[in-house]
Amino acid sequence: MQKHIRLVWPAIAGVALVAADAARAAEPTAPVPASNPGFWVTTEDYPARALREEREGVVRFALTVSAEGTPTGCEIVQSTGSPDLDTQSCALIMERARFTPATDKKGRPVEGTYRSSVRWVIPRTAEPPKAGTLEFSFIVQPDGSMTDCKVVRMEGEATEEMKRKADGDGPCDKPASYDPYRDANGQPVARRVKVMFSTVVEAP
Repeated sequence: MQKHIRLVWPAIAGVALVAADAARAAEPTAPVPASNPGFWVTTEDYPARALREEREGVVRFALTVSAEGTPTGCEIVQSTGSPDLDTQSCALIMERARFTPATDKKGRPVEGTYRSSVRWVIPRTAEPPKAGTLEFSFIVQPDGSMTDCKVVRMEGEATEEMKRKADGDGPCDKPASYDPYRDANGQPVARRVKVMFSTVVEAP
């Protein structure tokens, strides 16, 4: 009598693989912001007194997030040193932040913790460019070195600013090295280079 043997190991292997995939998919996860955290606190939210007193700083916080994805508690982990900045940070984040909630090993939404920081920096506007001209020159030697650098001309409204830059942080204070210039025969030669920066301010 002939016996029929049914091989079942491929099915068992398939079950094992599915189980492994399920285990990986069910690893616990932390809360994930459902919106851009950069919009939770902005410079427009600066407390008026802190702005007048020009106080800045970084506050680090730990946020408790419910299984529904909403903040239920905010703890200051590291203070800015200014209570009003710390308080404002937590108040705004509690109001504006929303999350995809944390999950447990079975993939179910659970309470979790989200940690991050807020940097309070006073918004400042830069002065508009001033009209002026700065001209300097230097020699590129045959070996590529920079020599004989000197400021040739400074003029215009930006003169004082250019003087500050030329005194310790000017174009001649940081000698550079270059590939040398070459003559028609390909031989390295010295050449003087003249450079001019000019800013023009005029009516549109």
